[in-house]
Amino acid sequence: MAVAARIGDPVEVRASGLGPLRFAAAWGAVDSRRWEPALAAGARHSLGSLPRLRGRTLVLVEPRSDTRIVFGLALAQRCDDADLVLLGGGRFPLEPDESPLHALIRWHTTDLRTAAPVAPGHDRVVLVTEQFGDAPDVPAGVPLYVWETRRHSRYEHEPEFAAGSRRGFFRGLGDVSFRIIPWWEEFVAADQIGC
Repeated sequence: MAVAARIGDPVEVRASGLGPLRFAAAWGAVDSRRWEPALAAGARHSLGSLPRLRGRTLVLVEPRSDTRIVFGLALAQRCDDADLVLLGGGRFPLEPDESPLHALIRWHTTDLRTAAPVAPGHDRVVLVTEQFGDAPDVPAGVPLYVWETRRHSRYEHEPEFAAGSRRGFFRGLGDVSFRIIPWWEEFVAADQIGC
């Protein structure tokens, strides 16, 4: 019980530096439901250490991977305004202050194959996919961030985006991935605009 209390304690979570993907990994690894409330609480508290994204964000998630789903859920929860969408499907309803691990359970029990279309007008688009193929239809000037999660060879070529397109391609997911978009928009995108 003492360990569970530390896992779910907001001060301990902040001090640990753990993010929601580490809690999701532990959630998937334990074989006893007794740890789930503490892990869900820890994941919820860990959101406070992630940067906020201003404006409106479209997050597209390819399913079949809890890591991709939790990343999309946590990222959307740290946006001022976000549409979280199943790739090729519908919009997932976000609940304020919900643990991303509880939201993961709802994701798996929600029919996202059909839903009302998402209104345009996003400040950025984030695609979390197993393997990047064709880029989604994103208006010119809107930043696109692609995370590819499949195993790859270091000899593979990364997709090439036109200079100044404000698009970024990243491989792999970890808790540090949440910090890339604010960093990119502050430093890289500003350099590209000046090109």
